[in-house]
Amino acid sequence: MYIQAASSITTLDTFGKKDFAEGFLKKHKGSNELIQPIYKDYIPTGLLRRTPKINKMALACMEDCLTQYQTEFDAIIVGTGLGCLSDTEKFLGHIANAKPDQMLSPTAFIQSGHNAISGQIALMKKNHAYNMTYAQGGLSFEYAMKDALLCLEEGQKNVLVGAVDEKIDLLDEWVGKFDLGFLNSITEGASFFVLNSVPGAVKVEDVMVCTGDWQEPLNEMLERKKMTWTAIDQVFVGHNWTHTLGVDLPCPTFEYTKFCGRYLSSSAFGMHLAQDYLRHNDKKWALVINRVEESKTGITLLQHD
Repeated sequence: MYIQAASSITTLDTFGKKDFAEGFLKKHKGSNELIQPIYKDYIPTGLLRRTPKINKMALACMEDCLTQYQTEFDAIIVGTGLGCLSDTEKFLGHIANAKPDQMLSPTAFIQSGHNAISGQIALMKKNHAYNMTYAQGGLSFEYAMKDALLCLEEGQKNVLVGAVDEKIDLLDEWVGKFDLGFLNSITEGASFFVLNSVPGAVKVEDVMVCTGDWQEPLNEMLERKKMTWTAIDQVFVGHNWTHTLGVDLPCPTFEYTKFCGRYLSSSAFGMHLAQDYLRHNDKKWALVINRVEESKTGITLLQHD
């Protein structure tokens, strides 16, 4: 499957930027503050007022993808590690503080579900096609990508795939409480893609998820492709301080989570960066290794035709 459009909102100045990887590996450094677009340029005003931030990110990225590649979606697939945290927190707070005879508004409950994101996209575009959300922690995006591949194999033409996670203050409290070692690098972000089978600049050659050992399955995948490590131009690695790769790879590596920060679905941004890197530098192969969670590894192989 081929990437026809890509859009990301992160702590870096990536939204609406074409070829943002130019000089990226040397110059840019992110912060913990999300750089957001002007949402009213992408979302109707009436909808904007009652839309949570996580949905705003997803809707803006979706619309940005459509400016790059105008199409109707035959499937909408979203991965999210923690879902709509702000509305979940709000909903639980309403329950905890409610009086015995008080009626609660259903709005926060409705918007707190993980699938509220893909549902909001479908509602905004009046889309009745296949709609799915994956909430597999740090591998949510990879599972969404594998589903997209299946959709295209079954005859769907254009698939919107994305991943998004938001940050709330409670996350910092949890990380500090459990001393996880990456308190100052928790961030948020969204990345969306339009995928289809029409040959384009960058092809998603394979997507793989591993629980436990990841090196042997990766080597087997390279063997199936009749490739060696020397053929890979760049490896983009995402992990936190405690769950590193644990090995030195025989090719250039770049840790994208040092720039975009750490959130469970950050591998979607890693794929966007890898795609942009291949296009701008006229390289052929890039590998994205997502190691955000211990003993869980997502691997995406990209090829520049």
